[in-house]
Amino acid sequence: KDYVEQNVNYNIFLAQSQVLLEIEQLRERDFERGFELLSRSNQLNFSGTKYSFPSFVESAKLGHWVFGKVSDKYGDYGKTILARLDSDSNTVLISDLTISCRIAKRNIEAAFFCYLLDAFSIQNLKCHFKQTDRNLMLQQVLKDLGVQFESRPSELQILEISNSPALREHAKVVAVTQK
Repeated sequence: KDYVEQNVNYNIFLAQSQVLLEIEQLRERDFERGFELLSRSNQLNFSGTKYSFPSFVESAKLGHWVFGKVSDKYGDYGKTILARLDSDSNTVLISDLTISCRIAKRNIEAAFFCYLLDAFSIQNLKCHFKQTDRNLMLQQVLKDLGVQFESRPSELQILEISNSPALREHAKVVAVTQK
């Protein structure tokens, strides 16, 4: 009961904070910030992939990368979410996803997933994820969203993120726009 009450109060606080997630394509002028976010966010890096700056730039030029900028009525947190998306006609795979600790556990993750589900008109996303002792916070966020983990910790997994009521419930406290 206390957990549910605490979670409800937190969601009310988030809704009153007017959290906004702005999604935009990664541009060349943002390559340094993207690399910095990937390099510094070890605990909040879903796949654990390490890039050198030249390999990141090459990937950024060849792939589909998006940035998320987060703000609320208290301030601007900047470009704090970065994802590489691979898609075909039926599937969207989030190959790399990293978020800044400044926005973690504020339902930004759920809002981002919902944005992708809606933008691609699909019911499920796939996401690379490597369970480690360092990303326990992310594991809990994903479990709260109904994501099931395989019993292969420390190996790269492909998680399925479904367009579920739990996901939508978490995401509704964050407004999302595309720039």
